[in-house]
Amino acid sequence: ALPISVGLEGYGVFYIGEESLTLTNFMMTWNKCAFCTYNPKTSQGRHETVSISRALMKRYYLIERARDAQVVGILVGTLGVANYLSVIDHLKVATHRARSEE
Repeated sequence: ALPISVGLEGYGVFYIGEESLTLTNFMMTWNKCAFCTYNPKTSQGRHETVSISRALMKRYYLIERARDAQVVGILVGTLGVANYLSVIDHLKVATHRARSEE
């Protein structure tokens, strides 16, 4: 557990793997942390300095579009997943609850 007295900006993240959506998501989630990466395929390490502000702005825009939507659709890509109806029901309840809290 992290001490309460120290903010996340006091920590760094060392990511092992190729540049990927996972790394981008980590960088967006913990955007106050310094990131260093190591790619085992190329044996290269680096300090990540890529600006993620464009990705954050796109995410914010899409969230605002979803909030302003009058109709929300749930698209199911496969019916072969066990208990998919319960997941859809949970999403419906969460969507209605979020709408009523505004």
